Amino acid sequence: MTTRLLPPQCASCARLAFPGPADTGHTCTAFPTGIPEQIWDNQVDHRQPYQGDNGQQWTPMVPGVEFPEWAMGGD
Repeated sequence: MTTRLLPPQCASCARLAFPGPADTGHTCTAFPTGIPEQIWDNQVDHRQPYQGDNGQQWTPMVPGVEFPEWAMGGD
């Protein structure tokens, strides 16, 4: 079995905080106290609402950039 190591979808999102506070892990404006593992690990497509995201979903870091489909296992 082959394991694919992919960067998180958050890496291309404008909402990601750089750097995140060390005690909360990775943060963003949608999740200021820590991005849920399911999103960070690409188990959930955050173009869709997710509990606790304050109505904020993935937004391209650079205008016109598409969502990284590879993050969801696509090629």
